[in-house]
Amino acid sequence: MTGVQTCALPIYSAESARIWSDQPVKFAFDQHSGESDYGIQLDLVMADLAIKKKALPIEDVKSVHLMRHVVMNLAMPEGDGSQVTPVRIECHSSFQLDRRDAGQTAFAVFDRQVSVKRRSATGKIDSLDGQTLEVTFARDMTAQSSAGAEGHQSSARNVKFKPTLLVVRGAPAIFRSEDKDAHGRMAFARYDAVQRMLALSSYSNNPSQLRRVAQTEASPVHLRLGNSELESQQIGLKHDADNRVQEVVCRGAGWLKRHTVEDGEEELSVTWKDQLRKYQDAGSPLDVIDVTGNVVLEQPKQNARFTAGYVKLWMDPLNVAASASNSDAEPQSRQPAMNPRRLLAVQNVTMTSPRLNGTAHELQVWFENVDIRAKPTKNSQPQMLDLSMGKSRIQPVSGQAEKFPVFEDDEPAPEQPPAVVEAKLIRALIVGRGPTRAPDLAEIYSEGNVSLTQPREDAPRPLTIKAEQMHLRNQGLNRQEVHLVGEPAKLDDPQLDLQGREVFFDRHRNLVWVDGQGELKLPVPRDLEGKALANPTKLTITWNEQMVFDGLVDRK
Repeated sequence: MTGVQTCALPIYSAESARIWSDQPVKFAFDQHSGESDYGIQLDLVMADLAIKKKALPIEDVKSVHLMRHVVMNLAMPEGDGSQVTPVRIECHSSFQLDRRDAGQTAFAVFDRQVSVKRRSATGKIDSLDGQTLEVTFARDMTAQSSAGAEGHQSSARNVKFKPTLLVVRGAPAIFRSEDKDAHGRMAFARYDAVQRMLALSSYSNNPSQLRRVAQTEASPVHLRLGNSELESQQIGLKHDADNRVQEVVCRGAGWLKRHTVEDGEEELSVTWKDQLRKYQDAGSPLDVIDVTGNVVLEQPKQNARFTAGYVKLWMDPLNVAASASNSDAEPQSRQPAMNPRRLLAVQNVTMTSPRLNGTAHELQVWFENVDIRAKPTKNSQPQMLDLSMGKSRIQPVSGQAEKFPVFEDDEPAPEQPPAVVEAKLIRALIVGRGPTRAPDLAEIYSEGNVSLTQPREDAPRPLTIKAEQMHLRNQGLNRQEVHLVGEPAKLDDPQLDLQGREVFFDRHRNLVWVDGQGELKLPVPRDLEGKALANPTKLTITWNEQMVFDGLVDRK
């Protein structure tokens, strides 16, 4: 420590190995400096007998105690550590610093009404307020090696130190960041500058490592990052070298809400019991939200809702790099509208939407966006996706959106009740066609005790399907193709009842065919002479090899 200044001479005691003063004091240590309104106490390491001829035979300072109202300016390393950013810390009570590990580390405590402020490269302020702050300083071996290479003497007194760990406790502690447009409330915060990991907790005596906890009456951590807001018992944020949030982990029950930048409306809501994790997918440039424990995921703008024991959502990257050279740049957390690409849900899955309601053990959904006004090109077509994994004889929809009449017509399809599907496994392809139209269910494949019910306003009873496998391709109003496999598969339509091992149905062409043994029942309202029957009956037809039923072709 160098440059200690007081209003009066401090008191030195060789017997107690201590220097102290009850006057205001200013001091400096490495690149750090500070001051105190009232008093300082230095606990010393005395020199050995060989050099005790000095007036003050002091070898080193092992602890510093500042009595009241401390202001300190720390040099905080940024990025790879080659640059430092000033951090101002103020507390209304005392400050204690102890050298540890033979001078390799130092541990400091700021007490009572602590305020931490940092100015970012864009000139905006980040702040953290709490009751206590603990800072761990580590010996900077890089700085010492550099000094040794230049021929300077290396000793415990000129070794460089840098802050590596900060811990804040409060009731609550409050975090604000103008640079990230962020705000947080917690009882405990721990920032590891080496790992660039920020851990927030609702427990003031939380250990240094995040751990799984049960929900309690403690107020959860609340965090807002731009247009995203979340609460949980514990939240961990991993940063990259550019200080952008790279990964988020929420442990314990919590919720996440995301709003659009344009109008502030809610576009995503997620609640969970156990954990949420947001990170970048290892095999693609997409971001992933991974959630476990009584998960409820809602997209209010699409009137869609999913519930499951586990949900994994892939989407276009959410992080937007901020310009460090432009102080008027938008905060990095102000992100564009969410664009989902894929969803996986497992265990007691339910789904509700304008086009489809369903229950399953496993649900897989792919999302594609099609510009209905733009002529598709080879490069603009999405990659072919076979939802049946080769088990169906119907051509997949994915990559063929330009062939759909529904996409050539800019008029929205008439509203109709959603289909209801139950199966062990459901795979679906949902195609969006712009912000003014509801997404369409373009394709669905399901297997395992499949049941489908499609209410129809133009028929006295709904279309129902029972099968072991079902593959449905939807091209728009009254333009569906269905492939069923079962022992037997059954199709019950207001115009016919059909069953067979392998059933094909083309609604647009009024064409039905069955490969293998089957049975067909048709309503018969008239007798053989054409007279109306008082009690309409059904005509039953059975076969062993194949049946093709060709109704009137819809040429509209």
